[in-house]
Amino acid sequence: MTDPAYNDAIAKAVKKLARKDWFVAEMSSYLAGEGFTADVVDAATAHLKRRSFIDDRRLIRNSIEKHRHDHGIAWIRQRLSHRGALEEDLDAELAEVSEVEAAVLAARKKFPKGEDSARIARFLSSRGFAEETIESVLSDLHSQ
Repeated sequence: MTDPAYNDAIAKAVKKLARKDWFVAEMSSYLAGEGFTADVVDAATAHLKRRSFIDDRRLIRNSIEKHRHDHGIAWIRQRLSHRGALEEDLDAELAEVSEVEAAVLAARKKFPKGEDSARIARFLSSRGFAEETIESVLSDLHSQ
């Protein structure tokens, strides 16, 4: 496509991508907000995907790796879904995450002396860990 609007859209997108990774949905919304037509937005995001400038699965994997030691699956899912990650991509990538392992690491990091269970449970709950995970972590921490 040699349309000047298409070239402008690519230029704006690349400038944004230089700072951080974006989901396809985020980039589409951004470009539409900049006044580009739907055809230009679709063509530009398709080009960026083909060139691997935008890769939703890669961004999900990187975000999981960044946050999995401090937050639960529910928190990660909500955050990425809000940004535009597709549910099927989230399901596929989050299926490989051990939430119990992450919760134990988070609890030990925050409470190295294994303080009272209620505080640990509140902390883990606020970080998006599931109730079953919290119960498993508490029994694991108190059995040691």
